[in-house]
Amino acid sequence: MNKEARQFCIRIIYLLIISGLVAQFSYSQGYHKLIRTNTYWDCYENFFEKAPGGCYQWVKRYYFTNQEIVFAGHTYTISRYYPFLGSPNINNLLCSPFVVDTISSLTTTYLREDTVARIVWIYLGNQQEAIIYDFSLHVGDTLMSPFQYDNTPYIVNHIDTVLLANGEPRLRFFFDPDLPVYYTESIGSERGLFQPIKYVPDYQGYFCVTENHVNIYGSYCSNFFIGIDNRPPDDNCSIAQDPSQSTIVIHFPQPDKTATFKLWNISGQLIVAEDISTPETNIKLSQITSGIYIAQLIWQKGFLSKKIIINN
Repeated sequence: MNKEARQFCIRIIYLLIISGLVAQFSYSQGYHKLIRTNTYWDCYENFFEKAPGGCYQWVKRYYFTNQEIVFAGHTYTISRYYPFLGSPNINNLLCSPFVVDTISSLTTTYLREDTVARIVWIYLGNQQEAIIYDFSLHVGDTLMSPFQYDNTPYIVNHIDTVLLANGEPRLRFFFDPDLPVYYTESIGSERGLFQPIKYVPDYQGYFCVTENHVNIYGSYCSNFFIGIDNRPPDDNCSIAQDPSQSTIVIHFPQPDKTATFKLWNISGQLIVAEDISTPETNIKLSQITSGIYIAQLIWQKGFLSKKIIINN
C-alpha cells in the first residue's frame, strides 16, 4: 500500500471514529423527560379541514398532574386535559377563535416513565400496559408494542436532532424513510401526545407545546387562539360577577384605549359581543339563559377569560 492510500485509509478511520463519538455524545446527553408538570400540549383531531383559522373535530390541552395511581404494582402519573371551546360550523366541527375551559378538567390516561431506561409506558386497562415511547433505541432497533396499530413492529430508520423553539436540541426517532412517522424526545408522536406512530395526513397533531409558558414546539402557537390563558399586564383590568349573578362588571381603566367583551356558551356559540371604552361597564345578564359561560375581555396588550354561572 503506497503512502497516499495509507493516508486515505487513516482519514476514513478517523472520520468513522469521530462519527461514532458524535453519535455516542448525543446519546450521552442528559435525558429530557416526557412526563413533567410545567408543560401543556395543545392537540387537535381533524376529519375534514385543516388550516389556520379552520375547524376541527376537537381541540384539547393535555397536561400531567402531580397525582399518581397504582395498577399491577406500577405507579402511573395521571394526565388530564382542558377542553377547548369555539364556534361550531354546519358540520358540527369546532372552529376558531378558541378559548380553553380551564375549569372542566378531565382525566385522559395514565403513563409511567423510567428515566434511566428512557422508556414511557401507557396503561391499557385490565392491569395491562404497553410501551408508548422508547427513547433508548438506535438505528435498526425495533419498537414492538401492542399500543401501536395492529401490533406492527416499527424499525428505527434513522435518528436526527431537532431544535425546539427555545433552541434546545431533542432526539427525533424516524420509523419510515419517506413518510413523517416519528416521535420526539420530551414531545411525543408527530400525531399527538398519546397517539400511535402511524402516518395519517392532516388527521391529528399539535397546535402548540408550551413549557413554563414559553412556546417550544408547533406551527400554530399564536395564530388563532384567543383566551388560552389569562394574560393581564399591570393594567388592573378585571371581569367580575355581582353576587346576584345578574350583572358582569368589567373594569378597564385604560384611557384612550378600547377593549372587546365576549360571552360564549359551553357549545362555543358567541352570545354577547360589546366594545368597552369606559373604566367600568355593566353587562346585564337577565335576558340570557341559565347555564355555564366563558366571559372574555380582549385588548391590545392582553386578555382575560373567566368562567361564570348564570341562574335566571
